[in-house]
Amino acid sequence: MASNGVLCVSLFFLCCGSLNLFRYVSTPHDDTTKISDEGDGSLPYKRYQEIFQTSKRSGERYKEDLSTKGAPEEGNQHMPQDLPQDLLHHADDTPDDDLYSYHQQQTQNPEYGYHDFEPEDESLHTTFVFWRNDVCKSTTHTAREEEEEEEEEVTKDIGEEEVTKNGEDEMAADGEKEVLEEETGDEGGEEEDKKLAWWQRNIVYHLYPYSFQDTDGSGIGDLKGIAMRADYLQQLGVATVWLSPIFTSPMADFGYDISNFTDIDPIFGNMQDFDFLLQEFHARDLKVVLDLVPNHTSNQHEWFTKSVLREDPYTDYYVWADPKGYTPSGTPIPPNNWLCLFRGTVWQWVEERQQFYLHKYLTEQPDLNYRNPAVRRSILEVMKFWLDRGVDGFRIDAIKQLYEVEDLYQDEAVDQDSGLTDSLLYKYLTHNLTINQPEIFQVALKEWRDLVDQYNDKFLIAQLYDPDISEIMKYYGTSSAPLSHFPFNFRFIQYLKTRDDVTGHTLLAYITEWLDNMPAGMWPNWVLSNHGNSRLASRVGGDLVDALHMMTMLLPGTPITYYGDELGMEDIYVKWEETRDPSGKNLGPERYLEASRDRCRSPMQWDDSHNAGFSSANNTWLRVNDNYLTMNVKAQMAAQESHLRLYQRLAKLRQEVTFTHGNLTFPVVTQQVFSFLRSHLRSHSYLVVINTSRQQLLVDLTKGTGLPPTATVLLRSVTHTTPRRVIHTTPGSEVNLAVLRLKAGEGLVLRLPTQA
Repeated sequence: MASNGVLCVSLFFLCCGSLNLFRYVSTPHDDTTKISDEGDGSLPYKRYQEIFQTSKRSGERYKEDLSTKGAPEEGNQHMPQDLPQDLLHHADDTPDDDLYSYHQQQTQNPEYGYHDFEPEDESLHTTFVFWRNDVCKSTTHTAREEEEEEEEEVTKDIGEEEVTKNGEDEMAADGEKEVLEEETGDEGGEEEDKKLAWWQRNIVYHLYPYSFQDTDGSGIGDLKGIAMRADYLQQLGVATVWLSPIFTSPMADFGYDISNFTDIDPIFGNMQDFDFLLQEFHARDLKVVLDLVPNHTSNQHEWFTKSVLREDPYTDYYVWADPKGYTPSGTPIPPNNWLCLFRGTVWQWVEERQQFYLHKYLTEQPDLNYRNPAVRRSILEVMKFWLDRGVDGFRIDAIKQLYEVEDLYQDEAVDQDSGLTDSLLYKYLTHNLTINQPEIFQVALKEWRDLVDQYNDKFLIAQLYDPDISEIMKYYGTSSAPLSHFPFNFRFIQYLKTRDDVTGHTLLAYITEWLDNMPAGMWPNWVLSNHGNSRLASRVGGDLVDALHMMTMLLPGTPITYYGDELGMEDIYVKWEETRDPSGKNLGPERYLEASRDRCRSPMQWDDSHNAGFSSANNTWLRVNDNYLTMNVKAQMAAQESHLRLYQRLAKLRQEVTFTHGNLTFPVVTQQVFSFLRSHLRSHSYLVVINTSRQQLLVDLTKGTGLPPTATVLLRSVTHTTPRRVIHTTPGSEVNLAVLRLKAGEGLVLRLPTQA
């Protein structure tokens, strides 16, 4: 049978008409359709194909292990098992001269042989599942049709022009000649890609205005500075920019205490500056998402000052409560024992009104009363104001705190598992009365989505942390009653606190936990860092930055990047006297570092000039990281290989139809190795492999997976320094998947062959 086209794995059946629409499938080593046992182990490899049975995981399988991050139970058919020890080596233990003989030994062993696969029937039907923004669509083709389509398709090989015959030339530094810039083709996905919304196609870049670019010498970033860097953002490959709060504010919490929702704080500029920024961004097809903080206002907001005075219609704009009683000395007693997120009681007494007001954050941030329809109408007017001005969406801050129970005279229970002795810390209590109340979904979020949907192609993100994945998923809504377009996926921030937390098993657990629990027809997202937590490089190590960017940018879904992570920026050390963050200040000089968020908010590092090119001021609002002389945009743009250059290439690559609509499988996952495969019927298949350990490894990715013997290196971590005389991993070179060397923390993007 004539057959030159080779389908790149991850084929599986889908039961048409089933209520379950599967977006990905695991790759169980013990449960694959058996490949012919008659192969003689000879090369070249002729054809490979695997057909997997779909099996919807409940999502509960990994939830119990998330806190301990342990390996899955033995025999779990839905999770790839560890490679045999004879196939997993520390590279330093394998002499360079023995690599070839080791490979020969394995390929000559029938147990490790490469096998031909020919379907008995040319009309064998296989079904692919494509990612869509609203549904998961299955399309059936015959094997013959697949071959004809592949023969007719003209694909562009990434990397050929940059590599000599021995595959050892480096990629050219000139951006106009970069392989990915010139050679990544649409691969037949143009029509499908049009059906994805912009927020599904784009990378979301989280920009902290205080720290991005200062143009007036104040030492604080501003809107003119952000507009000035529009070209950089476009060249970076991001297409959506989310701005942390820029509204008028006393800055008790750096803009999250808003005194006017419809004006710009003078620190950042004015409304004309914002309009110019919007114009500059939209001219470059960059979307602008604003940070909306609807849970509370500043205590200097006009609404609050009038509410204190009981001036209608603002009398009940906030959550007011009478004392539960009085102490013998006449001091009013708060209604309950609730705690705020910044430590201490949520209740603040106002003598003038003779009542307490609720503040789940700072005392300066009184909570709005969403049981008052007038409040909800006011927030809708705020959103309408900005949507009419041209913004493309909102990130909704602190959404799970939006409501509390109506009966304010109930106490919350002590969390017996917290291990805390400080009874004023937020996590000392459980919070079943103050978060995730049903009215959030039934009333407020529904009204916001209804408003946004009245406009063309706008976007809502819900921001919340919660250990219970089922609570987070409620913020999606359903396909028939959608709420946010997605809630932020903070699992990597919550659980990857140190390098030891990053293993193949934990990465798979957090990815599949989200995908398994996500409502049908919804879209995932992946977040590695943000403005409230230690930076990625400081948590898990700079050598893993590239590999984890490969993961989040090439998985199905929307990646969210915190400014500077594309460079591998690291936390700064902030002395007590330099501390700006109220979260840290509230713990005092002995403990401030436990909660301070200043460390991850340092100025953007543009070049090696004064203040890293961020500001001409003598002093910046937070100091610049000392490593800016070598870690900066200018240096990494000029380098042939850098975190930034790799990030740009990933941004380009993820536009391919394989990544926008392709299948997802996990061929090999062990404690030390994580891999996933993206495949599409009419395009290349790509394998991403990550060494999560601190040691070099030599791994076999072919054993029991159906993967081909070789693949082409498309992208690699900049941490790679393995001598090319041993294993060539220059982009464009071919590697042997049976003896693949991975440096500690290294990631590779490999393109699987499409021809025999």
